Amino acid sequence: MTCAKCNHGFCWRCLKPWRPTHKDYYNCSAMVSKAAWQEKRFQDYNERCTFHHRAREFATSLRNRVSSVSEMPKIRTLTFVLHACKVLEQARKVLAYSCVYSYYNQDTESVDIVEQQTESLELHTNALQILLEESLLQYQDLSSSLQLLKAEHFNTGLELVHRIKERLFAILWHSTQDFRVGLETSTDPSENKEKLSNVPSSAPACIGPRPTIFCESPNTDEDGKENEDEEYDPQWQEDYDDDDDDDLDEDNFQFDDESDNLDCDSYFDDDDAYD
Repeated sequence: MTCAKCNHGFCWRCLKPWRPTHKDYYNCSAMVSKAAWQEKRFQDYNERCTFHHRAREFATSLRNRVSSVSEMPKIRTLTFVLHACKVLEQARKVLAYSCVYSYYNQDTESVDIVEQQTESLELHTNALQILLEESLLQYQDLSSSLQLLKAEHFNTGLELVHRIKERLFAILWHSTQDFRVGLETSTDPSENKEKLSNVPSSAPACIGPRPTIFCESPNTDEDGKENEDEEYDPQWQEDYDDDDDDDLDEDNFQFDDESDNLDCDSYFDDDDAYD
């Protein structure tokens, strides 16, 4: 196209100057490049999503094999392995659908935060899967591997499970912020308050080494002072060294009352995975 007033030549599709990039009168090079970029972006996200869906089968298969062992191992070891497999399944599911979330989300700032948490989650998830493979699949007999599980592998696995749960809840909180869009446009404050009851207003805190307090709000006594959270101490966590948790990452989150409505396990559980 040529401007009738100044004789400036430009492309009618991309509105950029015709020279020196445009040579074909029927195809815009800028639009072709954009289409190729979009196709490449889709392929990358699709491959990542497919990979995590397939990697999830490892945790499902291992959990079924451990559940059907003939010789019963120690309760603590059995409980840990089954719990680690469940967390691994949840992590793979979140990683798969976080690819879909990042692909369609147009909020650059929100995507950057979620992708940072996703990268950390993927790192710890891969480490946990490698640990389970090396410690349990080194022998053909799975019951022997369960009996010979080393204490160092046990403690490392507990730490990885704890870190994965931190990242899962962080991703859940950041992704739920998108649901606030459109809810706060109402002119009635009471209506807003009612609608936002299931959406947290501030980021939750991952406090302490125990992974079970993420969905709990602090208890208070009659004077309004916070009481210490009751520690969740299952039987298989007896020998867990709390000093090992000093190196865990600390997210700058804080609890609020509305975060009680976020149930991590019910959110991430797959109805068909644990029947």
